[in-house]
Amino acid sequence: MRVGLLGGTFDPPHNAHLQAAVVALQTIPLAEVWFLITGNPPHKNIAVHTPATFRQEMLAAALQSYPNFKICTIELETSGPHYTVNTLKSLQLRFPENEFHFLLGSDSYQQFSTWRDPEQILTLTTLHVFERPNHPILTKENVSILPVQPLNISSTMIRERIKMGLPIDGLVPDSVLTLIRACNFYRT
Repeated sequence: MRVGLLGGTFDPPHNAHLQAAVVALQTIPLAEVWFLITGNPPHKNIAVHTPATFRQEMLAAALQSYPNFKICTIELETSGPHYTVNTLKSLQLRFPENEFHFLLGSDSYQQFSTWRDPEQILTLTTLHVFERPNHPILTKENVSILPVQPLNISSTMIRERIKMGLPIDGLVPDSVLTLIRACNFYRT
């Protein structure tokens, strides 16, 4: 089975995540897209403040209308920094029948050469890159380009809007908006 992996903290999950997954599902094509919730991404300078259980709950709410979208929690099963190369190896051991395709935004792809063992990642998976606002795809070596219309949405921007008391309607699925309001996350 051809499976797309879309990694992220999903803090919170938003409509640009869903848009990229839908395009990947249809254009690669894929049987499923697994949303890989990152535990402790070593390349991020900020700590994830929202508990993983709540990020998983928001993601489940966001994906409820998409039968081909699943949540993958492999990185939440262990502590410590998680490297994509190790996650891919673990997934291939657990699911040897699957062919994995890694989906990432151009903002992450610009830093791909700094990831742990990028050459080995390229032997384990096919990279599919979609453009993110203000992050052009500078090189197209070893990747497939996904035709995603860039949406100017990021989890950081959503958290900041909530802190400032600004609306986030239309940026996240309604089910995620309901959870954020009910749990009062991101206010402080």
